Amino acid sequence: MSLSPHYLAMGRGIVDTVAPQSLDDARRFGPEIARQRALQALDAALAGIPLDQRKSLACAQGCSFCCHRQVAASAAEVFGLLDHLRMTLDAIAFAQFSARCIATADLVAQMPPGQRALRSIACPALVDGACAGYSARPFRCRAYNSLDVEPCRRFFDEPREDYTGPPADLDRFVVAQAVMFGLFSGLERAGFDSRPYELATALADALTDAEASRRYGRGEQAFMKAIVFG
Repeated sequence: MSLSPHYLAMGRGIVDTVAPQSLDDARRFGPEIARQRALQALDAALAGIPLDQRKSLACAQGCSFCCHRQVAASAAEVFGLLDHLRMTLDAIAFAQFSARCIATADLVAQMPPGQRALRSIACPALVDGACAGYSARPFRCRAYNSLDVEPCRRFFDEPREDYTGPPADLDRFVVAQAVMFGLFSGLERAGFDSRPYELATALADALTDAEASRRYGRGEQAFMKAIVFG
């Protein structure tokens, strides 16, 4: 996506504010507190968008087309999402979620490179058309938005390599992306893994590899089997 100088400058300003705060939070309190405070910074930045600049989104509860797209997430987001789901789901629901993570990761791992982006596959956290971990969802999920549901529907039905995404509220997109990159910069400078992992494969690794969280806490690569982008 090509952004205007206005949005590039706005994004840089947010990154420059969030990155040092995330670095300090990660060093003093750990990556989970840094993630939570970055979410607070995102909420504050979105609340600061003037009312006359806010677009009417097509996104609504029950619309889950984008929840079938490929998502990249950092280890901090993966562990944060898992912690949230452990606290909010009962034992049966969490076991079902875990089984979906492993099944989806197995499916994705068998695909040739680049094919995941051309398949509509439900996120393991999706339950009855809604995200079970909505309040702890990754930053890229928060950034993605649509002003028109029809392009989302068409891509869901027939994914294409040339798809550039639906028309979006760029203020919301840029703010969320910039806070995310500020967090990632702070985590990386604090010595924590900030690689972008394919979400389902990273969730499966976190659930099945007891050493994953300990490696992450030591500043090592968190996930050994998950797909890494870039």
